[in-house]
Amino acid sequence: MNDETIKKQESSKHPEFEQKDLSATAILSFTGTGIAWIALRCELCGIARVLLDGSLVATIDTFASTRDTEIVFSQRDLAAQGHTLVIEVTGTASPSSGDVFVVVDAFHVTN
Repeated sequence: MNDETIKKQESSKHPEFEQKDLSATAILSFTGTGIAWIALRCELCGIARVLLDGSLVATIDTFASTRDTEIVFSQRDLAAQGHTLVIEVTGTASPSSGDVFVVVDAFHVTN
């Protein structure tokens, strides 16, 4: 098995993508049988939509009362072919969050 992690920085101190603008997106085209989105969860984090190959597959609330980086979405058993993952900022958050940021720290692709 060949695993590949796509990541700009070593930690969420300098995330790959940090955005709160409504309709901002992070797009990853990949070939593999699995995908995971690693994100910062925090007190200022909001809600994102996750689309895989053009279909909405999840809505993720990235709010947490304490900061932590973790896998917030994963999908396995995909066909071994090209796929596109899209993370869309909704501009919304849970009532407990102080803002609507969405942070993409890394993607992990499984081949």
